[in-house]
Amino acid sequence: MNEKMTQNQRLDYLVEEFKTDSVQYKDLETPKDTEGKRRILRSLMNIRMPKAFSDDVLAVQDEYLTGRAEEKGIVRLSDIPEIRNGLSVWQGDITRLAVDVIVNAANSQMLGCFVPMHTCIDNCIHTFAGIQLRAEVILLRHGIRFVEISHVNVFADCFPVQTGESGDLR
Repeated sequence: MNEKMTQNQRLDYLVEEFKTDSVQYKDLETPKDTEGKRRILRSLMNIRMPKAFSDDVLAVQDEYLTGRAEEKGIVRLSDIPEIRNGLSVWQGDITRLAVDVIVNAANSQMLGCFVPMHTCIDNCIHTFAGIQLRAEVILLRHGIRFVEISHVNVFADCFPVQTGESGDLR
């Protein structure tokens, strides 16, 4: 179903679903322009506490965010020049990177920023990874998921992360 939707149809659908999910903003007027709709969607995603959501909505969200990542352009490690001894430095939108790991100085709750449209990296990561990221962090923080490393490693469903030794995108 969602694979046949255009990006604009996905955006319209998601804005309405996230508005319906929000008690405070369910009657919010939806802008007519694409950028206005994107701002509303991002804001509604930013303020949403981790809780269950329909698998259908999550599937459309994942398709939409994957499409947005493709629109922004995916940066692979091979696109970043090596400075020396395997060291590469890149500056830009961290959500565009197709690498094994991204590192962020997370806040103490590791739930990201809840301020709508705030430009901090936490906000960007939690928006463009999809709303499932906060739910995964909650599971990690409550010991439901066991992590054998000293830092938390959470896969963001909609980031262009690499998988396996071949570096294929998932």
